[in-house]
Amino acid sequence: MSDSFSPNDFFGAMPNRPDHPDFWKLTNVLMRLDAGLDVTSTDRDVQERQYEERLAEIGVDQRSLSYVATQRAFRALGIETRADLMDRQRLEMAIMLSSIWLDAFAAGVFFERGDS
Repeated sequence: MSDSFSPNDFFGAMPNRPDHPDFWKLTNVLMRLDAGLDVTSTDRDVQERQYEERLAEIGVDQRSLSYVATQRAFRALGIETRADLMDRQRLEMAIMLSSIWLDAFAAGVFFERGDS
């Protein structure tokens, strides 16, 4: 029996999962980002407060970061006019994509800083 610990001992082995140190650093960053989030809440006030707390840790102006995330989502979906936003499905997709962009940005900042 080996004395060394592998993250696979905790997470279980997955055939296609990388075993590179960067992968495990990313895993730690994402676990930190998710810690304390109420992922089951459908209350928009709770969700908004949680995002604001997460973004405050990044040290970037929240309005600027949110604006950029929204614009990136609009660009990805080809939303160019107010009329494009009238399509509820496209609007919901833009909200989801901008949230993913913010999450990815936060993960990248924490990864670079070595926060995990």
